[in-house]
Amino acid sequence: MALASLIVFPDLESIKAAFPNAQQYVQNDTAYPAMISRLPSGWLGLVAASLIAAYMSTIATHLNWGASYLVQDFYVRFVNPKASPKNQVLVGRLCMLLLLVACGVMALILRNAKGGFDLILQIGAGTGLLYILRWFWHRLNAWSEISAMVISFLVACFFEWGAPACGLTGWLESGWRAEWFNLSAWKLILGVATTTVGWILVTLLTPREDAETLRKFDEKIHADLHELPIGILCMVVGCLAVWSCLFGCGYLIYGCGGIANGYALGGGLLAVSAVATFVLMKLVGKAKLS
Repeated sequence: MALASLIVFPDLESIKAAFPNAQQYVQNDTAYPAMISRLPSGWLGLVAASLIAAYMSTIATHLNWGASYLVQDFYVRFVNPKASPKNQVLVGRLCMLLLLVACGVMALILRNAKGGFDLILQIGAGTGLLYILRWFWHRLNAWSEISAMVISFLVACFFEWGAPACGLTGWLESGWRAEWFNLSAWKLILGVATTTVGWILVTLLTPREDAETLRKFDEKIHADLHELPIGILCMVVGCLAVWSCLFGCGYLIYGCGGIANGYALGGGLLAVSAVATFVLMKLVGKAKLS
């Protein structure tokens, strides 16, 4: 259905023409519901039921995951290490309730799906470097990850709501600054820089993990410093292969929707993905990666 919408509703003007009485609701993410409205009653009910089921399973999974993370990795480890199973279950239920309320508030604040995606992208960009270095730099500890997640989330919230409220967004997007500043790109760059400085400071100001914990960690992941350079190279090449394939497929699909040079760019990215995959297979064959 999503692919068919590229042909039935190739742009916003086509959606506005099809729904002249709903002009104020037409946005970039309304093509899917516009397609649903064309289904007959039986299929419409089936699609609605599938959407509700997918929504419920996703929310339930994330609530359980979030509550278990807060209980096992934060509450039991730093707040109450001697917590009984009954106490952990109680705290988990309270955390799940708080997360549910927070999700509801966030859903009311966000105006469209793209806003949620941008927020998640901003949060993930700030913590990405730490999630890579934690496998190699033994000075990192639990507080490094906690501080990175908190700082990244606060920075993302500032760019999403604080910057427009204080006029910073409008100032950057006006006058000569609009030609020099790509706001989306600068949000990511500033978010990564701020979060990185924050978690590095926290790492240096908090105690390092004890030697026995690090030894067990190295044994568990089969750490070998001689394989570190080729392991990092495999990670970079693998990311290049995956992302080139994803964006290449996207440009090929949207090329039929009228995007200029969509086919050429999509084909080029798929070629890059194929080369990167070939190189990755050669590198994995030379490395003793478990």
